[in-house]
Amino acid sequence: MTKRARARDMHPEDIKAELRKRGGSLKSLSESWGYRSRAVISIALRQPWPDVEAKIAETLGKHPAEVWPDRYNPDGTPKKGRPSKANRNTQKGQSNMQLREAA
Repeated sequence: MTKRARARDMHPEDIKAELRKRGGSLKSLSESWGYRSRAVISIALRQPWPDVEAKIAETLGKHPAEVWPDRYNPDGTPKKGRPSKANRNTQKGQSNMQLREAA
């Protein structure tokens, strides 16, 4: 009986190298996406952040599940992660208590 090979995420340094080859500096890329620093790319390389993962994957010419298979379900949806900007924007101005009550 053979073991099924587990899909592996791309190495963060490989992702950064590919991004630099295709888009210049990490800072210029993140600024072109509407963020103020390159920290968003570094964060997305270490922890799930579907919005930024989608932008990184698009720059690489891939689907996010190809770059981070451990972070995505077989249907291509994120397993978990930061809420999207749209979801966070609808929650602005609400207290933690209001958010808990709404959930």
